[in-house]
Amino acid sequence: MQADHSREIREMQQRHGREIADKDTRHKQEISFLKTVIARAAAWFPYFREMLRIENLCRLVGFDERQTATLVKGKPLEYAGELYSEEHGRKFTTEKAGFQAVSYTHLTLPTKRIV
Repeated sequence: MQADHSREIREMQQRHGREIADKDTRHKQEISFLKTVIARAAAWFPYFREMLRIENLCRLVGFDERQTATLVKGKPLEYAGELYSEEHGRKFTTEKAGFQAVSYTHLTLPTKRIV
């Protein structure tokens, strides 16, 4: 009886080990596939990586999904509430602050002073 129990436990442990190895293999395949998809998207859409960086920054400071989507699209956003500053390591309260993600590569400065 003891021997049967020990054998069953060994078999169960071996089965569990195989299942874990299979899941790990599938997980690595999925990660590889997703990395390929991201690389293709970045090649096809030059601003893709920048948009992901902007999205990450928006979430870090405290914008919700809707606000983040607005900023990633390059649209202006008026915000009132608390935002986190990684530089200062704390939250700040703001009222009616305007935000917009812009690309400096397309920003041109006027050559003449407009009066």
